Amino acid sequence: MLRVVALFLGLFALSCGPALSETYYVAPLDAVVVGTPDGTEGLPFLSIDKAFKSGKVKGGDTLLLKDGAYGEVSIRENATFDVPVTIMSLNGKAAQFDRILLTSDTRNLILRNLSVWPRDPATGTAYLVRAFDTVTDITLDGLDVRSEEGAGDYMQWDAAKWEARKFSGIMLQGPRGIVIRSNLTAIYHGIVVGEDSQIIDNVVDGFNGDGMRAFSRSIVRGNRIFNCVKTDDNHDDGFQSFPRKGTSSTTGLVIDSNIIIEWTGAPDNPVRGKLQGIGLFDGFYDDLTIVNNLVLSLIHISEPTRPY
Repeated sequence: MLRVVALFLGLFALSCGPALSETYYVAPLDAVVVGTPDGTEGLPFLSIDKAFKSGKVKGGDTLLLKDGAYGEVSIRENATFDVPVTIMSLNGKAAQFDRILLTSDTRNLILRNLSVWPRDPATGTAYLVRAFDTVTDITLDGLDVRSEEGAGDYMQWDAAKWEARKFSGIMLQGPRGIVIRSNLTAIYHGIVVGEDSQIIDNVVDGFNGDGMRAFSRSIVRGNRIFNCVKTDDNHDDGFQSFPRKGTSSTTGLVIDSNIIIEWTGAPDNPVRGKLQGIGLFDGFYDDLTIVNNLVLSLIHISEPTRPY
């Protein structure tokens, strides 16, 4: 009798445990699926939006994106989770987006190993990856973000091309955002996060605005920020912070072990910018930590300090 009771209790405990995580597949634009898509590898969902609207996806699940182009994707409904859902490329970073926009009450998503650049650079937009202030607990891990697919040759660009490719990289406006192990190439502003956030081990290579921005109780650590370009009147900073609207101070900001280098290309490049390394503006800074950073800039050698 005791063995029967023990077996019953064990089965009851299993039935009350957390639901097992599932993996679902998503097809790119123009995919042809013969049959009713159900998220299996042979019958993948036809978009991320359709996967969420299916009602199948729950916290802890993974959406594997098959190779190809996904266009401009907006995630705004049925994407609020208590446990993170992961959206990632099936192979490498072979899932490519023109833009990713997160709105509404979206919460607890991990976007991993995705490529983001506009296939038609003539279609302008402010940020290539953006989450509004109602969106929380977003992690971006291993993204490849560029102003165009061939952005790696930006050292050959003139001012006109930089102005035509004025795309900023990542903005997570809401709290508790994480950007980690991502590369941003030839963009305007690089990475901007809200409060209680982290920017860790990223590379910003070629920027025409500010490399990074972060605010109260955020950590900016182990990043590399290279090659400042100048085509407008923005005062370019490797890193910048300021008290956000409605506040008089920034609290608990940590800037640790970052490398900020003004320029690594030919010294006579006509779009070479003059960089302010770490800029803290317009208010008080409480419990501020700045340690172990390397900043190389020639801006103050031949010019007086700017009044801002």
